[in-house]
Amino acid sequence: MTRLQTILIAALAMILCASSGWAAVKKKPPLTVKLVYSTGYDDNILKYSCRDLASFRNNQENYLPPNTTADDWTNSVGLRLYKTFSLGRRFSFRPYYSGKLTLYAVNPVKNQQSHNLQARFSYRNMAYLTLKYIYLPNYFLRVYYDKDTQGDRGADFNLSRLALSLRLNRRPFEMELEGGREYNYYNPYFTEFDVQADFLGATVTYLGLPFLDASIGYTFKNADNVGFQQGSDLMVIDPNFDTQYGNGSYDEDQYSLNLGYQLPRIWKDIYWKATLDMRRHYRYYQSESSAVQDPFHSLRRDRRDVIAPSLTVAPTSDFEMQLSFTYDLRRTRSPNPTVPAIKNYDNRVIEFTFIYQVF
Repeated sequence: MTRLQTILIAALAMILCASSGWAAVKKKPPLTVKLVYSTGYDDNILKYSCRDLASFRNNQENYLPPNTTADDWTNSVGLRLYKTFSLGRRFSFRPYYSGKLTLYAVNPVKNQQSHNLQARFSYRNMAYLTLKYIYLPNYFLRVYYDKDTQGDRGADFNLSRLALSLRLNRRPFEMELEGGREYNYYNPYFTEFDVQADFLGATVTYLGLPFLDASIGYTFKNADNVGFQQGSDLMVIDPNFDTQYGNGSYDEDQYSLNLGYQLPRIWKDIYWKATLDMRRHYRYYQSESSAVQDPFHSLRRDRRDVIAPSLTVAPTSDFEMQLSFTYDLRRTRSPNPTVPAIKNYDNRVIEFTFIYQVF
């Protein structure tokens, strides 16, 4: 367990102790605190293709895998903190933090954490300007062949994302514009994979129906494989083995549709809501090298679909439960038929989440 993970767990324990103290003195705490716990099942933790999944199950991989199973159970603990400050009669400011630690029952190599910081300025519940920062350290991807050390190495990366968004609320519509930059920096064995990406998107939400809200969105993303050096990274690559070598720069179109339906209340004080989130990504790799030199990127096109229905139940104002299912798939087109056989995957995750507002 890393130092940061230990600090997060210790903070959760301290908050639980502090909550009883605030209740004893009957004082209002200085900020809102929510604790989050999730447990779930992931059927393809490394997003294996059918071919690679069969190789793993038959012990036919050409390296010693760091995982002992292709699927796993997960347990996550999280923390959300925020406080709203009034800046006069019309303006307010809200700093926000959320952190999450996910532990895998059988394969600790996939343990991960995430941190989300936001600073939001609002004007009369009509306009919201938000600065956002997301950080995902040491996210384990796969084992790849390292051409420098001529050995198989685990590939993990740090993801950081900085964005600025503007949301305008003019009933029955809401519109949000967001732009920013994302960085994926790999460990020292795979700096050739490093990527910087700029993105810009818009989302429109309609809130005019009594129990239904709907939103559609579009984001364009341009990614530059900054670790790639023309000529030095090109080599004849065996397309039968997965790798990211070559020019991984790409353009991507992202489309989203979200539907939320507030179900009729069976009991007076219980709130129910069903949500359906659908996203489609079209990725176009920009490599100008031949399919022999860069088989994993030359003329490659990816389509990724994510479908995520969920049901949220809130028995009280301080406690809610959520059941969610996520189906994530990728389909690849390439002049080399072995590339889709390696890059296509299907991934299903079911998760139960419990959120409790401590104070």
